Amino acid sequence: GTEESSTTCNPMTPLWRANHRISSNTGKRVTIVLFVVSLTLAAVLVLSKRSDWEGHLNRDSGAMHATIRGLQSARMRQWQTFRRAAWSPRCEYMKDSGAHAATHHGDGGYAPKYEDLDCRTGPTVLKDFSTIILDQDGVLWRGDNVFPTTIPSLSKFRQLGLRVLFVTNNAAKSRSQYVEKWKEVGVEVEKDEIVPASFLAAAYLKSIKFSGKVFLIGAEGTRIELEEHGIATTQCSNDQTTITNGELLDYTLDSEVKAVVLAHDPNFSYRKLALATQYLRNDPDCIFVVTNMDECDVLDNDRFMPGTGALASALVAATGRKPINTGKGGDFILPYLMQRYEFNPHEMLCIGDRLDTDIALGHQANCKTALPLTGVTSRALLRKTPPEKQPTYVMDNLGILVGIRETNDGVPST
Repeated sequence: GTEESSTTCNPMTPLWRANHRISSNTGKRVTIVLFVVSLTLAAVLVLSKRSDWEGHLNRDSGAMHATIRGLQSARMRQWQTFRRAAWSPRCEYMKDSGAHAATHHGDGGYAPKYEDLDCRTGPTVLKDFSTIILDQDGVLWRGDNVFPTTIPSLSKFRQLGLRVLFVTNNAAKSRSQYVEKWKEVGVEVEKDEIVPASFLAAAYLKSIKFSGKVFLIGAEGTRIELEEHGIATTQCSNDQTTITNGELLDYTLDSEVKAVVLAHDPNFSYRKLALATQYLRNDPDCIFVVTNMDECDVLDNDRFMPGTGALASALVAATGRKPINTGKGGDFILPYLMQRYEFNPHEMLCIGDRLDTDIALGHQANCKTALPLTGVTSRALLRKTPPEKQPTYVMDNLGILVGIRETNDGVPST
C-alpha cells in the first residue's frame, strides 16, 4: 500500500501524470460547458427583454407618429387657410375685372399694360370718342408756360367735332377767370366748358342744400365760385400768420360757420390751421371739404410745390376728421359730371398727367385714358405702377393724338 500510494502521489511517476491529465481535461470540459450554459441563459434573457422593449417602443413610436401626423395636419390646415386668405382677393380681382396679373421685370417694375402712341397711331384712337375730359396743368401748360402743341391740338379736336371739357383740380381760379386766361392764350372757351376744383366745391355744397357760412382756406377763385352759388364765406387775413394760446382762448368763433373748405393756399399758416381746427372739432356736424388731395405739383425746373393734399394732411392730423374730396380722385365728381353734361362714359376719353386723379377718374368711369409725359408722371413712375392703375395710352405730349409732335426746338411738326 505504501508503494502504491507513493507511486500515485509522486509527480514524477507515469501513473500520476496520467491521472493529472485526466482530471485536468475533465475540469476544462466542465468549465466550457458552464460557460456555454451561461451564454445561453444570457441570450434567453436578452431576447426576452428585447421583446418587452420592442413592445414599449412600438407603442411609444405609434403615439409619437400620431402626434406628428396631427401637428402636420394642423400646420397644413393653417397654411391652406393663410393661402386662401392671401390669394383670394387677387383671384377675385382677376375673375371680376379680367385684368392681367402684375408681371414684374427684373428691376422690380411692372410690365406695361398701356399702349405707346406715336404720330401715326395717335389719331386712330380718337374715332371712338365723342367727349374728351382734359386736364390743364401738366397737359396744356406748366405754370405760365403753354406747351407748343396745345393750341393746334385743341383746334383739331374741334374740327373733329369732339366736345372738350377742361376738368382741373386747380382751385386758384374761378370759371370766369379761366375764360380770361384762355383768351390770353388765344383760345375762345365757354364758361360751361371749364370745370375747375373751385367750382366743384361750390357745386357739392349746393347739391346737399348747404345752409350756413363757409370758413375758407384758399385763393380768390374758390371764394368767387362759392359766392356765385349763394354761399357766404369768412376767411383769415393773410397778414396774421400765427396765434397765441391766450388769443385762441379769447377768440370768438363765428356761429354761422357750418363748413370748412380747404383749397390750395400759398399763404397757408398756423393761424388758419388753428381756427379751422376749432370749427371742425367743436362741431361734429361741421362739413369738411377739400378741393383735391393732390400731394404736390411739379414746376418747370423739376422742383415740387406742396399741393392741397399736403395742407389737408395737417388739418386731418389736428382734427381726426376725414375730408370730402370734391375734385378728381374723390367720389363726387364723376356722378356730377355725368348728370350735368349727359355723356356716355364709353364714348369718353380722359386725358391727364396724374395717375391718382386723372387716370383714376377714367377708371371710375370705366373709360379709356391717355397720359402725356409732360407733367408729374414719368416712365420710371409708370414702371412702378400696377397694371390696374396704368392708363390705356401713353404719349410724349398731347399733340400725338392729332398727329403732331414737338421738335427739339419746341416747334410743333406733323
